[in-house]
Amino acid sequence: MNSTGSIKKIQIMKVKTMNMKDMKELISEAARTMGELGLAECQKSLEQEGDRLSREKYKIAVIGQFKVGKSTLINKVFLKKNVLFTDLLEATCVPTEIEYGDLGRLEVYPYLAVADAVSSGSTSKTFRVPAEEGAPQVINDPGPEDVKLHTAADTDEQRQLLARQTSRVRLLFPAESLKGLMVVDTPGINSSNEAVVATTYRVIPDADLTVFITRPMALNEIDVGFLRSRVFDHGVARCLAVVSYDPEFENLNEAKLGNILDAIKAQLAGIGRAYVPVVRLNMHTKAGGQSIGEALASEDSGADPTVERDSLAAFEKTLLCFIRENALPGRLERAQSLLRRELEKAKLECQVEINALAKTDEEKASLRKRIQFESDACQQRYARLREGFLQELSAIKRLHLKAITNGLDTAAALYIAKFDQCQGLGDVRSLLQRVQVEIQSEVENVVFQAQDDARQKIGALEQKYKTEIQESTEPWTKIIVDELQIDGGVLSKIPSLVLWTADIIISEVLLPGGAILDLILRGVLSKIPFIKDVLPVNVARVIMISSAKDSIREGFDKLRDSTRRQLDERFADTEVKIRENWEANGQEQQRTILEPLERSMNEERDPKRAQILKSALVRIEGLLTKAV
Repeated sequence: MNSTGSIKKIQIMKVKTMNMKDMKELISEAARTMGELGLAECQKSLEQEGDRLSREKYKIAVIGQFKVGKSTLINKVFLKKNVLFTDLLEATCVPTEIEYGDLGRLEVYPYLAVADAVSSGSTSKTFRVPAEEGAPQVINDPGPEDVKLHTAADTDEQRQLLARQTSRVRLLFPAESLKGLMVVDTPGINSSNEAVVATTYRVIPDADLTVFITRPMALNEIDVGFLRSRVFDHGVARCLAVVSYDPEFENLNEAKLGNILDAIKAQLAGIGRAYVPVVRLNMHTKAGGQSIGEALASEDSGADPTVERDSLAAFEKTLLCFIRENALPGRLERAQSLLRRELEKAKLECQVEINALAKTDEEKASLRKRIQFESDACQQRYARLREGFLQELSAIKRLHLKAITNGLDTAAALYIAKFDQCQGLGDVRSLLQRVQVEIQSEVENVVFQAQDDARQKIGALEQKYKTEIQESTEPWTKIIVDELQIDGGVLSKIPSLVLWTADIIISEVLLPGGAILDLILRGVLSKIPFIKDVLPVNVARVIMISSAKDSIREGFDKLRDSTRRQLDERFADTEVKIRENWEANGQEQQRTILEPLERSMNEERDPKRAQILKSALVRIEGLLTKAV
């Protein structure tokens, strides 16, 4: 489907959802019930979701890998001017919230303080964890340089520092299409910078819907894994996939574009999201930037030949129609998902406590003793499984690194050979201009082949340990099922972080585009003006080829070393997180049983507790029926 297609066709799935009034009442009733039961965490979660339902503006997160056109889309469709900073290389590292405002203004929200969090285990790395948000710095009538200064940086170190210092940036802009919306420009999901990626992950769960931007090619594993685990699994179901392309650099006819859109639709269907519409956008634009005041002045004068009005107008109509049709249902669906999750948890705790209260004091004391004994033994078995999992994961990591480094050596040789084949200066320049597509494609082939193999190995490892965890918890589960008559399946789930192991270890490390482009483009393209102006053509050709080859060797050497270093650091960080998550997972599962059991031991303190629980359980089951 192209951007000029029928607006009707862009409307997303028809899902039965209740209206806003009923949803608010349902969440409010659920929160009150949690309060009566003393389930403070569930109550807080539901109250926060109730507050989200009452927000005046719909939050639209624009997401995707870096340099796919997120900022450009917002500039074109919403702002109509080049206000947000765009660059040839990765830049954005701070989320930018864009809203309607009569007067242009930029608000920069710093973190008020940061706290040291020293990781334990096999690494002594210290992380700087942001604390609460401070009062904003206000800049009136900002231009692109102001936006760049507070949202982007040239080096990875600078981007990391800015991401850790700045919570968010809020841009107020007098554009009619922004009314009722908060459009969020996010950093690239494939940044190798953990602090930058974290800012994007923080924004998405709070969004009412997402606009996912991608290049004109089938989605890669980073895209698919990100959409699955970081968007849809967080209850954000409404999404529009946009294929951005520039005909000046990408030679794609209608048939090729159609095939790409069909391939992406098939990939989305493969993760259960066949309803997500896929459209395209011609991103061709000219360079330039103005302050908000200058932009408005030029708009009044009728100037602005920077866009292809017809195709852009059609896409804008499509996008705004999608937002109007799906923002409210998206907000309701997310609330419905959270409501069901909290209700299921509360239902389990009620059942445990009710059944425990039916026992005599002697029976409860005996049961608690047996459960505690088996709980301690289960934790020991659990810990042994964790260490075994980490050892096998380390072996996969070593094989994965070897596959990548060998592949990078081969890719470097192949790409260097392309320059050796250049016959004239024009060939060299042409190859340099295509460097982003050419070299990124070569490196991506290496990365994704190695990545597919590693994912398969990690997937098999996850299945193996899922079975072993179920077996290790069986004695503990049997007591619970026999004595308290509840479903024991919820007590043997694999730790959630284990299910994201491949994403944690692989996806955020193997990010070839940024590193290789930064080294080669900055190292080679910057020399072209000098060579062109002062040297004969033949000499310039030889120098340019030599410079390009040297830069490629240096770039691939640094990429290989960087990949090894990042993968080692990533694994060390992941090991700490898995240890913590694995332990927390076991404690959470047992706490779900032990806490209501402990409450039942205090029956004399509140003799009406059993009746309160039974009444609450009836209400919870009724709420669950309504929340389906």
